[in-house]
Amino acid sequence: MTSRLEALPTSTTPPAATARLSVRGLRKSFGTGAAAKEVIADLSFDVQPGEFLCVVGPSGVGKTTLLKCLSGLMPATGGQALLDGKVIDGPPREMALVFQDYTRSLMPWLTVEKNVALVLRGAGLSRPERQRRVERAVFEVDLTDAMHKYPWQLSGGMQQRVAIARALAYQPEILLMDEPFASLSRTTSTSPSTSPIVSSCWVRPHAACRRSSMSRCPRRATRSPLALTRRSPSSGPTS
Repeated sequence: MTSRLEALPTSTTPPAATARLSVRGLRKSFGTGAAAKEVIADLSFDVQPGEFLCVVGPSGVGKTTLLKCLSGLMPATGGQALLDGKVIDGPPREMALVFQDYTRSLMPWLTVEKNVALVLRGAGLSRPERQRRVERAVFEVDLTDAMHKYPWQLSGGMQQRVAIARALAYQPEILLMDEPFASLSRTTSTSPSTSPIVSSCWVRPHAACRRSSMSRCPRRATRSPLALTRRSPSSGPTS
């Protein structure tokens, strides 16, 4: 997998001093020996505070794997991902991830309200502050009327909005999103002027990184997308 990002750093380029998130020479393989399959090969890039970066590429190229490595949920085979210059070796408290498979991240025995509040346990917040964050996040994804419903009572798009609301309630400094608007209608997900969902994802984090389809992401990104492509076995090392 190689990137076509403009002015792409190499694995030996020091992380930018102002970068919130830096990736240097990141590699990820599954399996061992001759059966090992390399999914990410020598990937390097920086994300500055306030940037909204989209990761695009065909299915199976490693976009979800990249986000899991960045979030500390999956160890890289080689290279490093750094947050504020420190190696990410576990899920950072400053970061939140909206999973692509949102149905498996929601607790079916909890209401919308309690699913969103789940991430605030142990955050050291008072009960009124937790409730305020939950109500605000649910309002921002237009699910106030569904606060006391369970995930199985919601449509797929509504379930995905619950997952987004949970990330917003946490108020992360860096928000990673894996196809966050895939189940939303095109009107909801592509109209920043009318959609509080898109606006909330834009204004809240200090930096954001999401994977998306090429048709949806560039209009909301603040820089050129990080394009990932498959590399043939006969090709040389990435630059």
